Amino acid sequence: MIWTGKPPKRCGPRIPMTSLGRPATATSTGVSAFRPLEYTIRFENDPEFATAPAQQVRIELPLDSTLDARSFRLGSFGFANLQFTVPENVSYYRNRLDARDSLGVLVDVNAGIDIVNHKAFWIFRSIDPSTGELPADPLLGLLPVNDAARRGEGFVQFQVRADAGAQTGDRVQARARIVFDTNDPIDTPEIFHTLDADLPTSRLDAVPAQVEQRDVELQWQASDAGAGLKQFALYISTDDGPFQLLENGIEGQAYRFSGEPGHVYRLFVLAEDWTGNAEAAKTAAEITFQIVVTSVADRALPKVFRLYANYPNPFNPRTAIQFDVPRETRVEIRIFNVLGQEVRLLADKPFAPGTHTLQWDGRSGSGRAVGSGVYFILMKTDGFTAVRKMTLLR
Repeated sequence: MIWTGKPPKRCGPRIPMTSLGRPATATSTGVSAFRPLEYTIRFENDPEFATAPAQQVRIELPLDSTLDARSFRLGSFGFANLQFTVPENVSYYRNRLDARDSLGVLVDVNAGIDIVNHKAFWIFRSIDPSTGELPADPLLGLLPVNDAARRGEGFVQFQVRADAGAQTGDRVQARARIVFDTNDPIDTPEIFHTLDADLPTSRLDAVPAQVEQRDVELQWQASDAGAGLKQFALYISTDDGPFQLLENGIEGQAYRFSGEPGHVYRLFVLAEDWTGNAEAAKTAAEITFQIVVTSVADRALPKVFRLYANYPNPFNPRTAIQFDVPRETRVEIRIFNVLGQEVRLLADKPFAPGTHTLQWDGRSGSGRAVGSGVYFILMKTDGFTAVRKMTLLR
């Protein structure tokens, strides 16, 4: 949020040699209520009216009632082509700057937030190094008359957050007052922004638990009560692995996903609006599906032994267990509990080359039902052993 441009002309100085500032114009946009609002106030020693450098500049900015004064943080500032930074995360700053080489003066800076009066302030004061007071020489000061090199311009920056009780549609207004030396105050044009205090929401549309093609058309529903939806991000977990970003910056509400047969995919979507508000993070999948082998092209023989994650997982009461066999051989598929006890022998026989699927019903194991909990699938064959974890929920 920046004040830029020039205000209407005003009358000339009331003293023979003086400085006269010019503030900026206003803009209006929607902004997030959850992010710091960043401001820049610019000022100028107007060459059309001023005949001498400014020796003192005072800026005051009453904070809107929708802003939290305790969150106010100072940013960088500058004048006469000099720029200065303040320590991070400070709301008050006081220092004496040495500008003798370029301006012939020291500059006292006092800036901060007046919590009681809900007002931010910046005070710049030129100091004669020989007296410690304001310069007696009217041609000495911290802000020269502006020129082609823009030496007569200055700025201050800060950020502040919306109050915790802010609501979507609340309007944040700001109007700074700038005083050069002993001249009349100059009010900047008002700048205002509309807060967006609502997070967008989204959810993937359901898909079949088993999909018979590699390409899956994903679609989702989404809404936003504030600035409107901008883009989406898709996250994916493969075979019960960790969620990872699949695609970011999706502008529409559809995505064509291409997967591999035999794998189980879990996905969720996150929305972002035009102010940068992002949907709350999700930890669980919104859809889960497995791509199954159906076409001739997909029936190409596997090259290695492989045990896939069961589907669905968690499950109740049945789940499918899929595995690859590259050549004809005997395969054992057994189910164990967390104590290492075998609860079910699913297979112990020869299998032809290809991808095979077995079903396990958790209601029966070694002649009896098994309870909720974590179980393990063991695949063992021809020098190959693999284990997968699964969860039964009652």
